[in-house]
Amino acid sequence: MVPLLAVHGAPVGSRLAALWEVQKHEQHGPARSTDLFHAYLHLRVYLLHGLGYWHPMSKPIALFDLDGTLADTGPDLRDSLNHAVATIGIPPVSLDFLNFAVGQGGRVMIERTLKAHDVKPTDELMAELHPLFLEHYETHMPGHTVFFDGVLGLVQDLRRAGWATAVCTNKPQALADRLLACLQKTSLFDAVCGGDLFAYRKPDGRHLLSTIEAARGDPRQAIMFGDSVSDVAGARSAGIPVIGVPFGYTDVPIAELKPDLVIEIWHDISVDKIEQLISEHRSA
Repeated sequence: MVPLLAVHGAPVGSRLAALWEVQKHEQHGPARSTDLFHAYLHLRVYLLHGLGYWHPMSKPIALFDLDGTLADTGPDLRDSLNHAVATIGIPPVSLDFLNFAVGQGGRVMIERTLKAHDVKPTDELMAELHPLFLEHYETHMPGHTVFFDGVLGLVQDLRRAGWATAVCTNKPQALADRLLACLQKTSLFDAVCGGDLFAYRKPDGRHLLSTIEAARGDPRQAIMFGDSVSDVAGARSAGIPVIGVPFGYTDVPIAELKPDLVIEIWHDISVDKIEQLISEHRSA
């Protein structure tokens, strides 16, 4: 096995330094105190995944998106969105609008809502509305949010079969943690990695690979479940297969995004089917 101290002739130190500069560039400013950890984790994922080496005790792993995949958060997101935009006179939006608006998180949801009503989302306006949205959403958790029928059974089946399970979401880390805690299901997941935990997020495949590393999973035996382009593109970037669900929040039908498989309901998938899909993906 190639030593982990060098890759393609470059010592770890120089690669870490390079990744440190990448982190600073991605942040468009001085490095934060957590950037060195992020650079280290990025390097570790690159080494382990790139060399085909992973800890011998690592497990197969299933990654789940949160909003629209694991849980039906739509009614609460809509209520918090309406609370925020009502302060500037925008009428309430419907649940159907969320399929267009959710996309990349609360900020983008507000921006798309403003544009749909011919209001320019200036920095000043977003600085006013986004905190209102976040405060309302967090204060009212868990609200009407429930897990989709059948998904917790699948998670439990995977764990009984020796799999790791993790949440990989673009939702802010604090909100993802709080929601799962309010729903009393945090213990079902080995890692929860939100959209602001790293210096990158879906559709960047590093978000998935870093989540796998955080959960001590094996990227060679990994699967992603999601409902949107960020999930499918992120899985493709990470080099892992992806299963799409059509009942989430997306402005593009999940089938058009061409995941490896689309399931209509959670009862349509099993551990055996997931293992078969991963095997087919690795041999393709």
